[in-house]
Amino acid sequence: MARSPHLDYFRAHDIEVLYLTETIDSFMVLGLRAFEAKSIKNVDDAGLDLKAEAPSADQLPADQFNVLVERFRKALGERVTGVCESRLLTASPCRLVSPENAQERDMARVRRLLDQAFETPKKLLEINRGHPLIKSLAQLVADRPDEAIIDLSIEQLYENALLVEGIHPNPANMVGRIQALIEAAVDKTAGN
Repeated sequence: MARSPHLDYFRAHDIEVLYLTETIDSFMVLGLRAFEAKSIKNVDDAGLDLKAEAPSADQLPADQFNVLVERFRKALGERVTGVCESRLLTASPCRLVSPENAQERDMARVRRLLDQAFETPKKLLEINRGHPLIKSLAQLVADRPDEAIIDLSIEQLYENALLVEGIHPNPANMVGRIQALIEAAVDKTAGN
């Protein structure tokens, strides 16, 4: 949890966050919306109102970023509610956020932990325009759009986000893709 991309902004601004790590916490937050006149918000809420950083000069240009966003949308299809730029990520390439005030997000994790009927919830994928991996992926889309590694990378980034959220339905399914990505990296490094 401490490595969650949802905490990028909070770490960067030295803001305290309350960790609710027990299964029962998911039930508790359904009824607890405020404490001592302070509203309680989930860090994965798409509507979280925080002061966004000014865009840095080293971010992807808008045209390249928009092409990459479309590639993500095409690759992920109906598994996400959308793909957009993140206003809060600083160190992570992407994150999945829940629709505003989505109470179901907490129960989905509980169902997964309890081995109950579980369907991966559709979330919004936010992308960090300034992350080196995202910039390299955008450059690859611009230079060689038919490269198979592009969609493999998009799939892996999405499934990494599911894993971090604790809602990946079957993490073992990632092994083949991870091996293909390692092979591509080793081939490139070896000069093949």
